[in-house]
Amino acid sequence: MDLAYAFEQDFAKFVNSSELDKVLAAQRLGAHYGDTKTQNEQLILEEMARCLVRDASANVRQQLAFELRRMPDLPTDIAEKIARDAEDIASAFLAETEALSPEQLAGIVADVSEVVRVTIARRPDVPEIVVMALVEHGDERSITFLVRNPGAEMTEAACSKVIDRFAETTPLMDHLASRDDLALAIAERLLPVVSKSLKQTLVTHYKVDAKTAGKVSQITIDASLAKLLDGASIDQIEKYVRRRHEEGRLEDSFILEVTNHGSLEFFKVAMTVRAGVPLQNVETILKEGGEAGLNRLLQKAHVNRRIMASFQRAIAKLTS
Repeated sequence: MDLAYAFEQDFAKFVNSSELDKVLAAQRLGAHYGDTKTQNEQLILEEMARCLVRDASANVRQQLAFELRRMPDLPTDIAEKIARDAEDIASAFLAETEALSPEQLAGIVADVSEVVRVTIARRPDVPEIVVMALVEHGDERSITFLVRNPGAEMTEAACSKVIDRFAETTPLMDHLASRDDLALAIAERLLPVVSKSLKQTLVTHYKVDAKTAGKVSQITIDASLAKLLDGASIDQIEKYVRRRHEEGRLEDSFILEVTNHGSLEFFKVAMTVRAGVPLQNVETILKEGGEAGLNRLLQKAHVNRRIMASFQRAIAKLTS
């Protein structure tokens, strides 16, 4: 291969060549990289890339980044050097490269500019470890692109961090609430910061009826949560209930309030968690146990005796 041969034969001449010659060399390197006939030729091209990636000319480095952006087997040191370069150089490379692992990509997030973070947030797939780095270090612009990206793995922990940092930024909260993969706990936290522009999202994604959505600022959080629970699976409800229980927030009054708003499934799961009774047993008690059976269940769940009658009325209404 003449390019590799020329580099190997006269390294000093190559290093001191003109900017145009190096730009052309970067183009030729991109055309041949990964398509070499021998391992030695590939190693020579890698050394050539290491030389160009350190060049003083931004034009040379930018051309190199463009040529190597789709080379998945690019050595890590070269990929990281490009990724930490100037914004316009790094962004073009990071938009497409697969040469960096999720861990390596996450590792550069704290050190790059917000412009580069936006590029990372817009990648087709953003793994959880990269998402967590972005929500920790990113500013409003990159986080907005991140939550709008369906390819971003927005876990409950990531969403919670976004709310912690940007709860007062309504447009960003609206974008987060517009996702269709939110955990119930996140939906609960978002309810107090819902804007008028989010009404249709409530109706479409969370099964809140239009009348309720129109009065969202006047209803209690528990009433809105009950509507969210109506559209959730048993597994989702159980995960949410257990989280509240672990956090010490599965209070009698909360269970009663949500039950009064029509969520029988929530009550069943809450009793399962609080009383340590299998869900199937709870369902049997509700069907066949009568008042006495329900009272025993409530006692086992350590529900305050003074509100047991309120639970009886709520369950009677839902099962009649």
